[in-house]
Amino acid sequence: MKLTTKVVSTLLIVLFAALSISGWVSIRREQAVLTELLARQGKTISHAIAVACIEPLLSEDYPVLNTFLNTTGKESTDILSIEVLHNGRQVSEYKLNQKKPDEGVLFGSDVSFDPGENQPLLKLGKVKLMLSTRENKRIIAARLHELAIQIIVSFIFLGLTLVLVMRKLVLQRVEKLNRHASRIKEGDLTQKVELQSDDELGQLAAAMNKMVATISKRTHDLDERVKELDCLYGISHLFVEEDISFDKIMQEAVNLIPASWQYPGICCSRISIHDKTFSTDQFRTSPWKQEKEILVNSKPEGLVEVYYLEEKPDISEGPFLNEERKLLNAFAELLGRIAERILMNCDLDKYRNHLEHMVAERTRDLEKAQEELVKRAFDAGRARQAAMVLHNIGNAVTPIVVQVEMLQMDDMEQFIHVLRQCYDDLNNYEGDLDQYVKNDPRGKEVFAYMEELITALKNERVKMADALANINSAAAYISEILSLQQAYAATGQEVQECVNINRVVEDALRMYQRSYDTRGIKVKRNFYDNIPMLLIDKNNLMQVINNLLKNALEAFEASSSTDREKLLSVQTFANEKLIGLKITDNGIGVEPDQIESLFDFGRSNKGSSGFGLYYCRQFVTDNDGLLTFTSKGLEQGASVNVSFEVKGVCHI
Repeated sequence: MKLTTKVVSTLLIVLFAALSISGWVSIRREQAVLTELLARQGKTISHAIAVACIEPLLSEDYPVLNTFLNTTGKESTDILSIEVLHNGRQVSEYKLNQKKPDEGVLFGSDVSFDPGENQPLLKLGKVKLMLSTRENKRIIAARLHELAIQIIVSFIFLGLTLVLVMRKLVLQRVEKLNRHASRIKEGDLTQKVELQSDDELGQLAAAMNKMVATISKRTHDLDERVKELDCLYGISHLFVEEDISFDKIMQEAVNLIPASWQYPGICCSRISIHDKTFSTDQFRTSPWKQEKEILVNSKPEGLVEVYYLEEKPDISEGPFLNEERKLLNAFAELLGRIAERILMNCDLDKYRNHLEHMVAERTRDLEKAQEELVKRAFDAGRARQAAMVLHNIGNAVTPIVVQVEMLQMDDMEQFIHVLRQCYDDLNNYEGDLDQYVKNDPRGKEVFAYMEELITALKNERVKMADALANINSAAAYISEILSLQQAYAATGQEVQECVNINRVVEDALRMYQRSYDTRGIKVKRNFYDNIPMLLIDKNNLMQVINNLLKNALEAFEASSSTDREKLLSVQTFANEKLIGLKITDNGIGVEPDQIESLFDFGRSNKGSSGFGLYYCRQFVTDNDGLLTFTSKGLEQGASVNVSFEVKGVCHI
């Protein structure tokens, strides 16, 4: 909607509203006057009826009172109803019979009798009168009709007059301002409003012309600031860009300068820094120049120069703006920071190379130390395993020693001594053996003694055979242990292979079987049938199992209980997720709050530094497994569970 239409519509609405409010006020005033007249009339009529009712009420002649009320009601066209109350009771009533009763206003007057002679006023009753408001409404409706016609006529006449006046004095001038504003909106800042007057519209036109001039100037200034910001943004981008040479930075920086100054077509620039010079195309010097030193680490290391190749009007610093001086200062400062950053990066590169060299050397030292620690750990594990093997060999050697000692006893010396005496006696009686055997007491006992000696020699031979069998069995056990040790000997490197846990556990139990037998330990095996093959280092797994079995053996030896049966349970298991083994003993056990400390590095309750539970858990964890130790307390046994994820299972 145009401004003209809006203004005219607004004025017409205001005019119509003013006329309507004026008419409404007039109607309200007349309505108030009519209401007041009706109230006076009602009070007068009700008082007159009350005076006329005094005598009938004193005599209680109610028929006369009814006749009076009916006569009075019929004579007046405004009375709708009359009601008389005596002692709070209705005694007479008149009511106009109408099919459609009119609306009315109720009035009341007290019926009182004054006896005189200082007697109190006697209240006889009350008169209620209902007067019709029909005449008032008719008068107001007629007045409203007249007023509406007056408002419409006045509105049309005044509206036309107002439109003509507004059109002539205001709207044409406003339309002229609107046309100029549209041109300014389209970017034409050369327009000026030709409107000479002293009123508000003239002042508005002058303000618009001034505003256009201000906008034009500020637009020019903003264009200059945008060029300056583009220059600062460009140099800032160079400041943060990585992997760009110093020469390229400086050349791109000097190319940014001309476009950022007021007259880019005749502007050229040059940067001199670190004995190097960078300039724009077709550079040459002139009398019109700006320059600024480049400070690097607070020391002058270069110079930025800007030249105009043609003469221009002086502004502040010759033809140069104050803002261009500020821009040049900021530009030189950023170039100094770029140079500082490049120098710093060079130093950082030197330090980084030196640091990388030191880190490489330290890494080699750490790797060598790590290899040494790993070797020591494996050596410690092998030493522990070797100690276990030697311990079992010692158990096997003990009966051999006992049997050898038995064989070395001097029973044979006695047999030899007796045989020597018999031989000497027989040799002395070589020519008379018959007499010697028959008559000599010693000769008579020779054959009996020879028989006993033969029997004793036979028994001794049986003992020697048993001893040799025991020695042979012990030697075979030693050979078996040594063979197992050689089979599981570490090579210094982990070798992943498919391993049957049941077989490894059985081999470990065979190494310890003689130790368990000599200590009265009963071993219960519960191996999972058709257990999957596990991809793992076989030697280290053997060390873990040996260490756990050795700990169980030491738990029995440390127990103070002598009356309970020593039981060791070894179980293997497998399911959809896990595969592993469980070792349970009823030895000394450990307090629950001390379980976790058993896995501390270097901890040993026996003063040794063997493979230990720390390395057992470390090996199991490194192979995506879990090792847990549980015990209810001292003398309540312990249980160790070792499990590996099924993903380490061989699929062959």
